[in-house]
Amino acid sequence: GTDAYLAYLFNQGGVNQIAAVVPSTLATGNYNVTVANNGNTSAPFATQVVQRKFGLMTVDGSGSGLALVQNYISASQLDLDRMTTYSAGGQTFSPARPGQTLIAWGTGMGPVSGGDNVASTGYDFAANGVNVQVLVGGAGITPVYAGRTPGLAGTDQINFTLPANVPTGCAVSLQVSVNGVLSNPTYIAIAPS
Repeated sequence: GTDAYLAYLFNQGGVNQIAAVVPSTLATGNYNVTVANNGNTSAPFATQVVQRKFGLMTVDGSGSGLALVQNYISASQLDLDRMTTYSAGGQTFSPARPGQTLIAWGTGMGPVSGGDNVASTGYDFAANGVNVQVLVGGAGITPVYAGRTPGLAGTDQINFTLPANVPTGCAVSLQVSVNGVLSNPTYIAIAPS
């Protein structure tokens, strides 16, 4: 067996969730997964490990809906993407704008060398032979950076700049293609210039 690196446990209102990072050294293939806790082991469930399957993170954690994206305002300000502009809980929110750089958060870009359970120094998959395209409103955008997030373990980020002619609206479609495999469909808010 191979131990995964525990990321978090969640239990609220009868919903239980466990998140873990699969080590990059694990070979692709079909596996049975079990969860062990205090001497008890769950029944196995089948899963498949693939080399790359990027998943965009979403605001509600469901994998669908509004994507977890930050709008680059300045080096000291990254707004969370929303259709209206406001501040709450120490965070700033705003819609993206044509020509603006955005940071999309996800996981599953692919394996890296070194420990997956320690803060990454960063690794740009796009600069190392992995074909990454961001699809906004159906239009393809080549990212500025697509790789492991420096300072985080098992987390990937994609930095991309919206073109001047990007569609606008409350729910503009967002997906990422990694070597031709599409991520989960999500959306972002983009206001006119």
